[in-house]
Amino acid sequence: MLLKDAAKEKQWSGKLSSKWKGPYYIHDIVGGGAYKIRTLKGRVLKASYNVKHSKRYFDQRGKLPLVFI
Repeated sequence: MLLKDAAKEKQWSGKLSSKWKGPYYIHDIVGGGAYKIRTLKGRVLKASYNVKHSKRYFDQRGKLPLVFI
């Protein structure tokens, strides 16, 4: 999952920079749409995050591009 970077939401500079942080894994479901998340290295973050500020992430590193000739 990716988390919205709220600090970049109101920023005018860095127009083409990414507005999302991550990727993260869902570690635990707190309830009411909130999740505890952990990094790819296994460190659990202290705060819980609402599902409204996240989006699904699909890893593309292992996939080869299709080339048509």
